[in-house]
Amino acid sequence: MTGPVSIRSRRSQRPDAGGVGPATRSLLSTIGEHTRVHGEVVADADLIVEGTVIGDMDLPGHALTIAEGGSVTGTVFARLVDVAGTVSGSITASDRVEFLPSARVSAEVSAPRVVLADGARFGGRIDMRNTEAAVRVARYRLDKKLGAR
Repeated sequence: MTGPVSIRSRRSQRPDAGGVGPATRSLLSTIGEHTRVHGEVVADADLIVEGTVIGDMDLPGHALTIAEGGSVTGTVFARLVDVAGTVSGSITASDRVEFLPSARVSAEVSAPRVVLADGARFGGRIDMRNTEAAVRVARYRLDKKLGAR
C-alpha cells in the first residue's frame, strides 16, 4: 500500500442478483478514488473500487463494482462483478459479470452470465461453460491463502 488507505463502509440497500426481487440490506465498502492499494484484498462485504487496486481481490458471495475511473490489475473472484472502469487480469464470478459502456477490459472471464454493453471495450476470453469448475478453483485458492495466514 502507498499512503493511508481510504476504505469507507456503510449499510446499503442493494437489489439481489439481476436487480429483481426484494432488496437486501448488506454492508458496502468503498476504496476511494484517491486510494491506491498494492496487495491482496479480501472482503466479506460488497465493495466499490473508485481508486486503484494492484493485486488479487476475493469477495466470495459478494458484489464488486469497479467504478468509472477505478482500476484493478490482478485476479478477481466475486459473486457479481460490474465494471465501469478498467480491469486487466482475470475475473471469475459465481453469478454474473457486466461490462458497462465505459468499461475497458483485458481479461480472461469465467461466469455463467456475462453482459457486454454497447461501448464497452473488451479484449480477452469469455468462458460461460466451465464456470462451476472455475469457481471451485477460485474458492480453493482463497481457502489455501487464508489457511496460510
